[in-house]
Amino acid sequence: MEDNPIIHEIEWQGIAITISHRSQWPIVDFHHIEVKADQRLPMTETGYKSHFMPEKALSEFEDVVDFVSQWLEATCQSKEWLRYVEDMRQPSLFDLD
Repeated sequence: MEDNPIIHEIEWQGIAITISHRSQWPIVDFHHIEVKADQRLPMTETGYKSHFMPEKALSEFEDVVDFVSQWLEATCQSKEWLRYVEDMRQPSLFDLD
């Protein structure tokens, strides 16, 4: 079991994201991946996602950064995310300062 996670910092569409990765955790042949951002992401409304996956599934990707990047790209095509992005672009009459 890996005690200390490996930390990766990436930027996706202008959003700073921290990826924390522990292999062989909580059990052998599994990985724990945490994705953290200060704002909403396509796969989480809170900016935080905890994800467990079998080692074999992660081996299909170049590395954990590649996995998270592809996850972001796949989920950013959802109608909900596209609507969110559009809403963020358009000013609201109720947000006037």
